[in-house]
Order: sequence, then C-alpha cells, then structure tokens
Amino acid sequence: MKLVGQSFEILAPKRGLGQRYAVYSAIVESARVSYHGDKMIDIPNQSSPEATLKRYGNFIRNRIREGHESVFEHAYMRIQFTTNRAVANELTRHRVMAWTQESTRYCNYSLEGFGSEVQFVYSPYFSVGTAGFDSFVQACEKAEKEYFALLNIGYSAQQARDVLPLATKTTLVGTANLREWRHLFALRAAETTGPVHPMMKQLMVPCLAEAKKLLPDIFFDIGNNDETTGSEDS
Repeated sequence: MKLVGQSFEILAPKRGLGQRYAVYSAIVESARVSYHGDKMIDIPNQSSPEATLKRYGNFIRNRIREGHESVFEHAYMRIQFTTNRAVANELTRHRVMAWTQESTRYCNYSLEGFGSEVQFVYSPYFSVGTAGFDSFVQACEKAEKEYFALLNIGYSAQQARDVLPLATKTTLVGTANLREWRHLFALRAAETTGPVHPMMKQLMVPCLAEAKKLLPDIFFDIGNNDETTGSEDS
C-alpha cells in the first residue's frame, strides 16, 4: 500500500507567450463575427506580438466584464488530475467537459506496472500521528489485502474492485472550452455557490493559480478582484 498526494498538470496549452497568443487569437478571430466594430480587434500595422497580445487581452477582459463569454467556447484547455475517487466523481459531474479516467475495471493493481500495490490518496483532515490517521491507514491496508485476496482466488479486477474505497487514487484528464473551465474554477476553487469539499479546494485553488499564470486575461476575475494581476509575461 502507498499513500500519495493530490496533484495536477495543465497539459495544454503550455506556458509561454506563443501558446497564449494562439489561444487569444482563436478567441478574437471568432469574436470578429460579433465584435468587428470593436477597435481593440483591429491591430495597427507593424505591431509587435507583445503589443498585439496585450490588445487582445484587453478585449477579452472587456468581454468578461460585460458577461459576453460565448467567445471563450472557441478555445480549450486540457488538465490532468491525480486525486481520489470521491473528488473525481465530483469533477466528472461537469458534463460539458470531456473526461477520460483511470479504469479500475481494467487496471489490475497486483501487476508490476502498478508496483504490485494499491495507491490511496492521503486525506489532509486525517493528521499524521492521530487516531484518525491510524484508522484511515488501517482501512486502506485492509482494503488492499482483500482486493488482492479476491484476485488470488480467481476474481477479475473489475470484480475485486468492489472492495476498494473512495480513497483509492485515480488519474483523469479533462478537456473543455475556456468558458467551462471558468465555470468549474468559480464553483470548485472560488466557492461562488458555497463551501466545497476540503480535498477539492486543496486541488483546485493551486490549479486556478497556475491557470491564471498561463492565461491571465481569461481567469483574472475568479477568486479575487485584482484586475491588474497577471498582465505581465510568464
């Protein structure tokens, strides 16, 4: 048995002005259909890429302030999460997003490729050294033991998985347009509809912070009201 922490990785777009420019351009080019009269879309001759990016960023922020977010459906972001099955269940409730998740039907954790062990995600509210943490570890160890016992007497991985708890580690990849990511971060990180599960917040708050570094003009207004943050290059 192995305890692991939660983590995330933004797979696309990558960091860098070029990647950001591609995302912003997709939004602005699509927005020309509705906003062709907006002077921020028109790029003066011989403008540098940096100046164009700033101009596009201002255009995007204006659309957010006005509540006109349909243009963000023309650009996408893909993120990989490592978490437990309970948090994964909440994430996949965002049905407008495309999700691909590690399958306990086909993953046999007794095999070498999985280290011949089941991984469980550490729950931060079970503090190390407390009776609660000891109970959590014992429950995970017992689940792993019974899982392997079922495999050893001939049950398949999809049958043996029934004894695995919600703490079981899983990896999933989510892809969605930027409007949907804004919606997810508002609910799961900024808590606009009320408190979220502690482990969801532990995962999504730093993910939002990274998304702000990557695409500052898309996420600047979520989680705080600092409209000046993130305009610089990263």
